[in-house]
Amino acid sequence: MNSEVKTKWLEALRGGEYKQTRYTLHSPNDGFCCLGVLCDIYTKEFGGSWEYDEREYTGGYTLEVGDELAQVELPHCVVEWAGLEMCSPEVHVAVGDSDFVPTTLAELNDEGKGFEYIADVIDHQL
Repeated sequence: MNSEVKTKWLEALRGGEYKQTRYTLHSPNDGFCCLGVLCDIYTKEFGGSWEYDEREYTGGYTLEVGDELAQVELPHCVVEWAGLEMCSPEVHVAVGDSDFVPTTLAELNDEGKGFEYIADVIDHQL
């Protein structure tokens, strides 16, 4: 992962500016998931817009950057800018004393893990 982007992302997750939400990048109550925070950092630097989608099944904002739209995963331009390998970055978390299982940052977020926990995982694994 790009170290400069990683530093900005960790500072944003730990800084208290963002309210956490689940199941969408950006919710109507102005919450963001951990991936949505990274997208918001991108839009502040390079442009893009969050458009509220009133359709019932989306339940949040759609990020529009260039010709890409995103609601639950990172758009490819953000993945490339951040130096990540995929739209939903994979990590490993401990289960028990010595076992580690694969998961994604989105899954950790949607399971209710807080931004501080997620930031620690990003810091050590990406």
